[in-house]
Amino acid sequence: MPNPDPSSAAATSSHGGSGAASPDHYDDDHHAATPQWHAMHEQTASPDSAALPRATAPLQKRRRVTRACDECRRKKIKCDGKQPCTHCTVYSYECTFDQPSNRRRNPAPQYIEALETRLQRAEVLLRSFVPNIDLSDPNFEAAVLNARKGGPAAHLGAESVMSESSRPGTSEPGGDDGDDAQLSSMIETTGQLELDERGHWDFHGGSSGAVFLQQMREQFDGLLGNDTKAPFLPRLPPRPPAFNQLESPRSSAESPFESGLPNTLDLPEREVALQLCSNALDCACALLRILHVPSFYEMFDRIYDTPPENFGDEENRFLPLLYSILALGSMFMDHPGVTKGQDVSYKDGIDQGLKYFTAARQMMEITDCRDMPSLQAVLFMILFLQSSANLSTCYSYIGIALRSALRMGLHRNLTYSFNPIERETRRRAFWIIRKMDTYVSALLGFPKMLNDEDVDQELPVEVDDEYITRDAILPMPPGKLSIFAASNAHTKLMFILAKVIRDVYPLKSAEQCMPGSERPTYVVSHAKIQAIEYDLQSWLEKLPMGLRPGGEASEDVVR
Repeated sequence: MPNPDPSSAAATSSHGGSGAASPDHYDDDHHAATPQWHAMHEQTASPDSAALPRATAPLQKRRRVTRACDECRRKKIKCDGKQPCTHCTVYSYECTFDQPSNRRRNPAPQYIEALETRLQRAEVLLRSFVPNIDLSDPNFEAAVLNARKGGPAAHLGAESVMSESSRPGTSEPGGDDGDDAQLSSMIETTGQLELDERGHWDFHGGSSGAVFLQQMREQFDGLLGNDTKAPFLPRLPPRPPAFNQLESPRSSAESPFESGLPNTLDLPEREVALQLCSNALDCACALLRILHVPSFYEMFDRIYDTPPENFGDEENRFLPLLYSILALGSMFMDHPGVTKGQDVSYKDGIDQGLKYFTAARQMMEITDCRDMPSLQAVLFMILFLQSSANLSTCYSYIGIALRSALRMGLHRNLTYSFNPIERETRRRAFWIIRKMDTYVSALLGFPKMLNDEDVDQELPVEVDDEYITRDAILPMPPGKLSIFAASNAHTKLMFILAKVIRDVYPLKSAEQCMPGSERPTYVVSHAKIQAIEYDLQSWLEKLPMGLRPGGEASEDVVR
């Protein structure tokens, strides 16, 4: 078929105002101007259709074309899908279907199942971090975007993601948080406990940088570098001796510890030392059982049986503990030549004990106390200061002991591989520090130095020392009352004392002036007083019969 005149084609294409703007009209107008189109139309049309009005002619359902030819696709016009199509036939174009189709093919069922499985895993992982998240919330994306940008409405967006029960502000302070969302953290609650080559303990709590870095390395293995054993912070070089003069009297030139020689010159005779130790452990510490007594006397024998030049680190760490016990025992010693009950006996006891106290103090660095013998030595120093009525210095030493205990992780019930003796001595030391803190703080009118919410350490087991070995804790004989039953009862009584200080002497209580007085006074809740009385009555009822008034028990328990 000859190619039509271009001018006539242009005239045909410009027929009608909207023909150039609509591909549908463009294609139809071309068909109307083509004789072949008229011939095909006359052949396919029925005889009756010509007589009917155009408005009343039934609309024929157009056959759906699944794919257009390459030329019609390029010009973005409709194609009838024939081979060749009408448009290419009219203009003598080559009608091809070589270009790939842009229409997406239906994915395979296996692909859909794989996507659904991945989506379910992603939702499970997301709900493990945000349990109450509502993925169907239309404001979810906006809430996440605001939270990431940190905009002024970030907190509102976060609330829309959470359920009603977990929104902040819906529960009163101190109320029941049982319905709050519980989120899993990557940080272990037990913290991290380390022991160096010198026997010094270092505890890092859950919020410390060392624990965070260690957990990051475990969670993202291989992403933070290969050097996974590098320390969290580099160790500082040893300080010059001049710095020690600002912290501890141990740095004096006469300190035997500085010269590298153990100080055994001030030790009394063996029999005298045994008597002083018995006075300290059995009399002064009737309720404050700090040591595992069999282990103590085992080290005591090693000190007196081993020449000083053969002492090792264990003996050198034990010497300050021994001297501090001798200092406390001197306060309960009957001195020769002194009538019982005279005041000079008390003064002689202080003088003798002060000599042992000074020797113990010079042999240890009290500002860096991180092993159990050193901490136990500080506790006996505190008891000596308390017995000598030096409460101001005693309070300072309690603060040192408490900070050292926290650094050693004694306030936590850790799953470290301690043997039974080590575990029990850690518990005893911590709870004795807590009792000292409560008691001396109440005497001096100071607040406690550690909150109850920061402690999860258990009380010592109510088993005497002779039944606790390095391998196991043996059961007590039936009917025998342990000394630690009295010690734990005393600890629980200190809990009530702490409650008295908190409720009867509240710092932020509403104050009012009494009639005729300008001095404000505390306003104490009567309900809290009744609660304290109930606690005391409950404490008394839970006491073993051997600890109640009139009960029968051994001499050590009665003491």
